[in-house]
Amino acid sequence: MNGIEFALASAGSSELIFACALIGALGIGAQWLAWRLQAPAIVLMALAGLAVGPLWSVIFGHPLLDPQRVFNGGGKELLRPIVSLAVAVILFEGGLVLKFETLREAGAAVRRMVFLGGPLAWGLGTLAARYAAGLDWGSAVVFAGVLVVTGPTVIMPLLRQSKLGGRAGAFLKWEGIVNDPVGALFAVAAFEIIRVAATGESILGKGAMIIFAAFVGVVLGIAFGLGIVRAFRQGWTPEYLKAPIIFASIILCYALAEMIEKEIGLIAVTAYGMTLANSRLAGLNELRKFKEDIAVLLVSGVFVILTANLTPDVIRRALTWNTLAFILVM
Repeated sequence: MNGIEFALASAGSSELIFACALIGALGIGAQWLAWRLQAPAIVLMALAGLAVGPLWSVIFGHPLLDPQRVFNGGGKELLRPIVSLAVAVILFEGGLVLKFETLREAGAAVRRMVFLGGPLAWGLGTLAARYAAGLDWGSAVVFAGVLVVTGPTVIMPLLRQSKLGGRAGAFLKWEGIVNDPVGALFAVAAFEIIRVAATGESILGKGAMIIFAAFVGVVLGIAFGLGIVRAFRQGWTPEYLKAPIIFASIILCYALAEMIEKEIGLIAVTAYGMTLANSRLAGLNELRKFKEDIAVLLVSGVFVILTANLTPDVIRRALTWNTLAFILVM
């Protein structure tokens, strides 16, 4: 490596370090400000990302934080994997609070929300995207699948702030966490079916494969959970390694499931977390506290990255009467 190449590499690494530091500082700063003001944390995190992304770009001609360039520049493709792994850890942490005893408090409501409300929201969202936003049918179906996702990145911070408990709190926890992988699966299934239909392959075969992959993801997550429970109960791991082992196993579980089918990893890590939550494993509360701390940092980072990644041009194109009509309909 010559001097110029070394200087460019050093500049790139410095920019990456600065971006990571800025994301962490903005995310946690927004969380703290939300606590002080008793305001929704997700709003302040999103505003922080917009401020250093598109708003900074409008004022100074370039964004202070450009996730697309920092994480995907120079031949790297890191942005999507980073966000995906963060969401996987967040979903696992969400699964850790899903105890079946709390499901009994809101069981029927959760089943209706996931198995009736999810498809209904998908169908109505498709119609709204087609006729209000003006999207073509294929894009409308995929986009509506994404909108089914409420997820722990939105629901859990709001629940933490509102301190909502009892039946309503249990219902919202289950709905928010279970709907996240289900909504992602809707979007993937819709995209794959549209792609398969265009190539003339069997739609029924592809649908069956996605359902089977989802089942395998659940089995994989349960297997990871049972394996960890057995290892911890048998004393095969020291206390100081338990949290790192779980953290590494979350990533491994997600990666293996993603090799089977895209977005199945979210189902696998949710099943993994739920298995641990219902295992009555000694010391689980300490592990849960550690994972909660990580999840707070990751949720903050994901919101800042996603909103900072927007450009003024994208926002301008999105601010149309069709978009406004779609938002009002939804």
